[in-house]
Amino acid sequence: MAAAVLLAALASGPARGQSPAPAVAAIQATPDARPLEIDRGASGLWQSLRKLQTRANHVRELIAAVYPSIYADFNERIQAPRGFHLDIPPRRREWPTPNGKANILVLPGLEVNDLVEDPTMLRLATVRSHDQYNTTIYSYNDRYRGVYNDRMILFMNLEDRVARGIGKEEQVSLETISSDGVCRRVDGLTVLDYPMPRGAIAGYYPELNPLLPLDYFDRISGTPAAKSIPVRVVISQ
Repeated sequence: MAAAVLLAALASGPARGQSPAPAVAAIQATPDARPLEIDRGASGLWQSLRKLQTRANHVRELIAAVYPSIYADFNERIQAPRGFHLDIPPRRREWPTPNGKANILVLPGLEVNDLVEDPTMLRLATVRSHDQYNTTIYSYNDRYRGVYNDRMILFMNLEDRVARGIGKEEQVSLETISSDGVCRRVDGLTVLDYPMPRGAIAGYYPELNPLLPLDYFDRISGTPAAKSIPVRVVISQ
């Protein structure tokens, strides 16, 4: 988790009005980042754990250097048995907006999607499995949905499957429906019946990320529209 926060912080740069010098100095002092070799002997394991702790401490120092207003004294504060709260304005009921209030944007609904004329179109949502943190995959199992030893899966409404002449657990391909002339396709997906709304399908990311056009994102937040990709199912020959 600490490493993920560090990467996000480094990507966005120092906080507004903050000099980047402390962050640069901390990064330049980064210890050897080569993979840590684990000695599985009794004494060697403890030494390896100490090295791991040292690296974790240094990662927290880097995070604190990039965002001192939030993570100052990170290594000391994290020792508290119940952790610590991130001091962000909304937690204090302070809203840094022009009117000083929380401004809520209302989603107009599916109308935000561009109209697709193709009658075979389905809307793909990419999802995580149980044993996954963002794009880090810990196993090929997903006990949320009863899937084991496989991630090349397409969840589909039973009626949608039957209407398309797709056999139970048949392998299919997905193609993105777009007007930019780029062919985006993922093959080898096993169709599983799942209680999805008709017209909606789902599959795992990052395996299905190739289907998402780079220009397909929300213009306000910049968030990729990975929950509503227009696709068609192609039955494997």
